[in-house]
Amino acid sequence: MTIILTNDDGIDAPGIQALVKVVNNKNVIIAAPQEYQSGYGYQVTTHRPIKLQRCSEVEYRIAGTPADCVRIAITQICEDIKFVLSGTNPGGNLGVDA
Repeated sequence: MTIILTNDDGIDAPGIQALVKVVNNKNVIIAAPQEYQSGYGYQVTTHRPIKLQRCSEVEYRIAGTPADCVRIAITQICEDIKFVLSGTNPGGNLGVDA
């Protein structure tokens, strides 16, 4: 069983490391945007190639939205995905409410 960890604040944001601690010693893949993508949770990239950089055996920096990251993780990186965990981030998650 593999768990994808992602967020919308970028792969270097502290929230992704908080998720790593929560799923301590589980089989995880970190597939997160290379930069801040807050507010783009539902958006997918259709008009340009999406660059993927493998940072470690389990960590991928993806030049796309959070949805792109999950799509790439389940179709190109690992097919045995059971869960996707997203977050944590500072502030409210108000995307569709704003």
